[in-house]
Amino acid sequence: MTGPVSLTMHFILSGLNELIPIYKLMEKRDMNEVETQFKAFLISLLKGLIDKQTWTDSGSMSERMLRSQLLLFACVRKYQPCVQRAEVFFREWKEANGNLRSV
Repeated sequence: MTGPVSLTMHFILSGLNELIPIYKLMEKRDMNEVETQFKAFLISLLKGLIDKQTWTDSGSMSERMLRSQLLLFACVRKYQPCVQRAEVFFREWKEANGNLRSV
């Protein structure tokens, strides 16, 4: 994939990776309120992209990396649609005795 979509994916992946030091700094300085507001802002900013993600392993390598980062970001920040879907997959996996192929 090339062009504007590929460039957008690159910027989003890079941006998500750059957030880690910012979060650590906010935690170190005990900036809980600012951190909470910042995370809520980021979820609202990325919500459209997060909601478009599928829970499959399809697409190009960059699409899969973007999907992985966005869903991880959303679930860790307790974005409910993401958390609910992850819980459904976990229950299905558990009921299948850990067999991912049947889920």
